[in-house]
Amino acid sequence: MRQSSSPRRCRAASRRSASYRLPPLLCPPRPPTSATFDRIELTGETAAQRRAAEQSLELAEHAAPALSGPDGAVWLEQLDAQSGGVEAALDWARRSGEAELALRLATAYAPVWFLRGRVTDGRRWLEAALLARARVPSHLVVRALREASLFARVQGQYETAHRLARVALHTAAGLPRPVLAAVALDAGELAARRGALASAESLDARSHALAAGDALAAARAECELAEVALLRGDADEARARGERALERQHQLEDE
Repeated sequence: MRQSSSPRRCRAASRRSASYRLPPLLCPPRPPTSATFDRIELTGETAAQRRAAEQSLELAEHAAPALSGPDGAVWLEQLDAQSGGVEAALDWARRSGEAELALRLATAYAPVWFLRGRVTDGRRWLEAALLARARVPSHLVVRALREASLFARVQGQYETAHRLARVALHTAAGLPRPVLAAVALDAGELAARRGALASAESLDARSHALAAGDALAAARAECELAEVALLRGDADEARARGERALERQHQLEDE
C-alpha cells in the first residue's frame, strides 16, 4: 500500500458520508412570519412583492432538505422552474432594504444554483445579499458566507474562497461549537490548498477539538489533519491519522 493511501481513502469516505454540499449548520427551516419581516401596513404593489418573496423563501427553505432525498430530482425541477420569480424576489428584497429576507432567500436557493451548474449566478446573488449583512443575525450570515466560499472554490478562486471562509470564522465567534468546528474546517482545508500548512494544521486541530462529541465531524477533521501531515512530508503521521479517521467512519456506517 502506498504511503498516501490512508489519507486518500479517508477523504473519499468522508466525501461519501457528506451531502452534496455544505452540511446544515443551523436550526431547521422556519416559515416566514410577520414578526420575521416586520413592516407596517403594507399595501398595493409593495405588499404583493413582499408576499411573493416570502412565498419563494418558504418554498426554498422547506424543499432544500429534500434535494438530497429520493425525490430530489422532482424538487429540483420545481425549484428550478421558480428561478425567475426567486431572482426577481431577491432583487426586490435587496433594493427594499429587506436584508434578512434577501440573505435567507439567496442561501436557501443556493443548492439549486449549485446543482444546475449556475455557480456564477449563485455567487453573484449571495455576495450581493451579503453586502447588507451587518443587519442580519450572525448565524444566517455564516451560512451564506460558507455557501459563497463553496461557490468560489468550485470556480477555482481559492484566495477568494479562503477569504470568505475566514470572514465566516470571525463572524461565527460566539455561535455553538458545531458551527465553529465546521467553519474552522472550511478555512483549514482552503489554507492547505493555498500552501499555508501551519495555518491549515492549526485550524484543523481547532475544528477537531471543537468537534468533541460529534464522531463524524471529528473524523472529517482527522482526515484534514492527515492530509496536512502528508503535504508536510510526514507519511507516518498521515497514515496514522488517516487510519483513525477511517475506523471512526466505518464504525458510524455500521451503526
